[in-house]
Amino acid sequence: MAGLLLVGFIANLLVRPVHSKWHEESKDSDALEGAAPSGAPAEQRAQQEAAAVKPAAAPIVPIPVAWIIVSIPMLFGLIYTLINAVQLFFPPEPDEVA
Repeated sequence: MAGLLLVGFIANLLVRPVHSKWHEESKDSDALEGAAPSGAPAEQRAQQEAAAVKPAAAPIVPIPVAWIIVSIPMLFGLIYTLINAVQLFFPPEPDEVA
């Protein structure tokens, strides 16, 4: 896992910006952005901008429930690891082993 993390870190360092000759200019930026033509009244442009931005919907699963779902396996793994670590550093006595 540490090796994979190191490869990802090195790959991230090697990422460079794309040269400007490869950039593509949009032919009609107003159409892509959904804005009104520059000659339209300010009120109409404001209405279109307000309609273009919609608030995010409520999540399907409430956030606390999602954290509980994620935390249960994480806590199990943490407790299991701690139990095994204690057994590693403090092995049971030979007469306690069944």
